[in-house]
Amino acid sequence: MSKIAIATGISTFDEELQKKIENSVVVYYREFLLKEQHDTVILSKLLPGAVQLEELAFKLRENGTRLIFIVPDIDDNPSMVKYLLLLGVYDILSGSVTCDDVVDTLNNPRTFKDVSKLFLKVSGAEDIKLTISDRQPLLSSGGSAEEQKQQQQTQTEVIEKVVEVPVEKVVEKVVEKEKVVEVEKPVVVRSQTIGVWAVNSGYPTAEFAVELARALKPHSKTPTIALLDFEEITPRICDILKTRETHIEYLTRLINLGELTRKKLDELLADVDGIKVFSGITIRNSLKVTDKHLTTLVNLLQEYMHFIVIHGGGGITTSGAAVTFAKSDKLIVPVKPTKTDVIRTLELINFTATAWGIDKSKVYVYLIEDGWTTELDAATVRELCELNGVNFAGAGGKKYLNTVKKLVELLITKEVDNN
Repeated sequence: MSKIAIATGISTFDEELQKKIENSVVVYYREFLLKEQHDTVILSKLLPGAVQLEELAFKLRENGTRLIFIVPDIDDNPSMVKYLLLLGVYDILSGSVTCDDVVDTLNNPRTFKDVSKLFLKVSGAEDIKLTISDRQPLLSSGGSAEEQKQQQQTQTEVIEKVVEVPVEKVVEKVVEKEKVVEVEKPVVVRSQTIGVWAVNSGYPTAEFAVELARALKPHSKTPTIALLDFEEITPRICDILKTRETHIEYLTRLINLGELTRKKLDELLADVDGIKVFSGITIRNSLKVTDKHLTTLVNLLQEYMHFIVIHGGGGITTSGAAVTFAKSDKLIVPVKPTKTDVIRTLELINFTATAWGIDKSKVYVYLIEDGWTTELDAATVRELCELNGVNFAGAGGKKYLNTVKKLVELLITKEVDNN
């Protein structure tokens, strides 16, 4: 008996449809459709998940899975419908689709004849009109070669239409390789850069970064630790540590002139309990700081700092976030146990991998504020991370800031202490 997955993302519709279809299961995330093999998948773009819908459809079709796709309005989604048709998906339902419509399509698969007009519409070839005469004139056996050529030209009219397929431009960012430098002591210390970033600014990433820097102090061999606040407009680390602001204008001027040295940088950074602190980029100087300045700052610190902790803030629209992704050896991503936050976090991580060339193996999702009554549990978040090729670092519960030291032991110092 065929195994059928119902995955429209509309819970009430899915539940009603399951009652009408034998041997069917309801699937709640796109990733889970790739975990198990199904003979047929009833799908819509409303199904949540971090995997791109086009990629999901391709993989399902590649595995021989039949797709029944529900789209509210074809005019609003012509490119998606065209892509499905190219994959050989003809069971496309639009408008006010009912459960009976889906069952009828399930039992009566559509053919290309059923969707031929739809194909012409979404491909932009609706104006193609082929006129075929019922009577085909025969070539005369006589006459000159020129006369026969003219006769051939009058018999058939060929109409060509070129359909241009837009191709997305993939922008790659080159992530510089880690540097191994020799310090004054007769040992080689490999600098490690650890980033902290979240899907939006509503996360306590600044507090997390501060606790992370403090937890790293006992494991620093030099000891040298830098804490950089790359959250733009509203940096928070300066207020948390109650320290002085970094002279941004002077720093950027030194970088522009190529005159920034280790000594000058040490003077510019505040010292809080042995941790060198870059206080952040405020609204007063946000337009003066570019990714070039931030990258230069990190590169110089990597030459002599054992650990560098970068607070990247939230989102991916700032230079600070981009440099945090690019320069971090490990990126810790706190996420709350809600369906929206987990899916959006994984979507952005997948985007940085595709558009910026970021290695997802260095990303570690860390679940916070989880408990018995939360929307998602740790096991579900772990599975979603694994299906998207992202590491799951565990769960910190309600008192997650108290678990940072344990997280350091697990992710950071295990590698360092073995060297």
